[in-house]
Amino acid sequence: MPIQKRYNKSSEQALANYDFEDIAEGTGLKAFYLAISALDGDVKHNLIPYQVYSCSGQIITSSDKTYEFYSPEFNLPRKIHGTAYLNLGFHVNSNTANIRAQLKLSGSQMINLTSEVSGATLTGDLYGMEFYKMPIMTPTTIKRGDQLRLTLKLSKAGAGNIEIGTNPMGLLGSFDSGHPEAVTSSRILIPFKIDL
Repeated sequence: MPIQKRYNKSSEQALANYDFEDIAEGTGLKAFYLAISALDGDVKHNLIPYQVYSCSGQIITSSDKTYEFYSPEFNLPRKIHGTAYLNLGFHVNSNTANIRAQLKLSGSQMINLTSEVSGATLTGDLYGMEFYKMPIMTPTTIKRGDQLRLTLKLSKAGAGNIEIGTNPMGLLGSFDSGHPEAVTSSRILIPFKIDL
């Protein structure tokens, strides 16, 4: 039998790196960082999948305020399923304060991916990290052009401010050198379904 002169080209190999626990769970967590951009005075609150330099290290409010953070539009469909985890660096100097969070999907229609979760009631002059466990209510397919939207509701009583870290690179370190545990970097871990 003659030797074949032309060989079929094998398909390119791709290596997908997942944590073993992610594979066992069937869900991979991807980090999105809270960041602020400003172009010609147009300030936007972003959820970005990379640690970049933010134009502002924190948001500060002295009154009740709601902030909306948007991810870039997705180029390909993905399925979101599992539990999201939100970590917020904060500084509060108020009689009482509270931070509530909710994850939504913004596209042709607004979909609540999680219920609204509330952190602890914060009193006095506090520095720290808030942690929120946010179960996805219904497995949902993110379509091309959709965006993730994180809603943060900051409420307070009395004088003083609430500060939330929005510095993905952590350039400011912490809000105060005496409180290194309260870093100015905040992120949410989004659970995407792994199809194997």
